Amino acid sequence: MMMGSGILCWRHASASWPLIFLGVAVLLFALAVLWPIGYSPIDHALHRLQHITVQLFSWVVLLIVFMVIFVPGHFLLGRRWRRSFRNEKADTYWIDVSKQTFNDDFQAQF
Repeated sequence: MMMGSGILCWRHASASWPLIFLGVAVLLFALAVLWPIGYSPIDHALHRLQHITVQLFSWVVLLIVFMVIFVPGHFLLGRRWRRSFRNEKADTYWIDVSKQTFNDDFQAQF
């Protein structure tokens, strides 16, 4: 993937940094093929970098989704929801429930 990116950048850019990018990709590829034990720490570091990058990206995407969907939804739907349950005459929202006995239900279980 690095090599393909380097080649695309080299074909469409006039700077020298795509060649540096491509050179690093070729060296990493050669190291991975010719000396896998030496490439192992580099591979481990690249996997950690990838893991951190994906975690940061997912948090940013989740934050954007939260701000775009849930915050306006709270302001639009939350006010209507609270208004529908408001009773101006009541001094409490507690609802008394009659006491029920379940003794008859347990007499003939089987």
